Amino acid sequence: MILITPIFYITGAILSGALAIGTYLSYRQSQNQGLWYLFWSFLFLSLHSLSLSAPSLVNSGNLTAIALGFVLGIIFLYLLLLSALRVEISLQRGFMRKHSFIINIILVGIGFFVVWLLISDFRLPIISPQGIIFWNVNPIAGWLTGLTSLIYGLMWADFFQQEKRMVSQTTSKLKMSVLSFDGIMLGISALLVFTSSNEIETIIGHALFIFACVLTAITLLIPDKKRSA
Repeated sequence: MILITPIFYITGAILSGALAIGTYLSYRQSQNQGLWYLFWSFLFLSLHSLSLSAPSLVNSGNLTAIALGFVLGIIFLYLLLLSALRVEISLQRGFMRKHSFIINIILVGIGFFVVWLLISDFRLPIISPQGIIFWNVNPIAGWLTGLTSLIYGLMWADFFQQEKRMVSQTTSKLKMSVLSFDGIMLGISALLVFTSSNEIETIIGHALFIFACVLTAITLLIPDKKRSA
């Protein structure tokens, strides 16, 4: 049986991996610390997606390996949130920088607690006849991860809306808008996938993830206009 879920994830892994490479090359040119942490964010997003897809693509019958891949993917997800926090801290002196210590502690604490729940209450995933994977994790771990991702996604969206007001170029404003929209889409995607109770929620969550990656890749390829002398 061809599984639909890992196809979504491996597509997202390839797209976010390409974004990581492009962001790293931009960082090499500009030495902008915000781009450095954005590179790590895209890289962890790619590794997260790869962890959730590779085991089932290799052997869809090995449910233990698929479940362990999910645990690893969650670790990469929380590393993604921590690196995304560094993006905001490096770009603006504000709430995030002022309270970065306590926010880091909260994220790390939730991450350790979720991983502990996943390991101590280890559950095998359920694969539907249509090839959709239900992760079947401890509901507390699922809701904590989904809500944490959604809340941080909304904070990310608000941050780049503020950044949008501080740039003048139309291209830069577009990029800030897309990065802001990413936070909303990826936050909703995580909430739907990690708390899913049916195939429709799962597919919508995966579709939002892929759409965010494609939209971001297209937008970031648009070159910034150089100011005339």
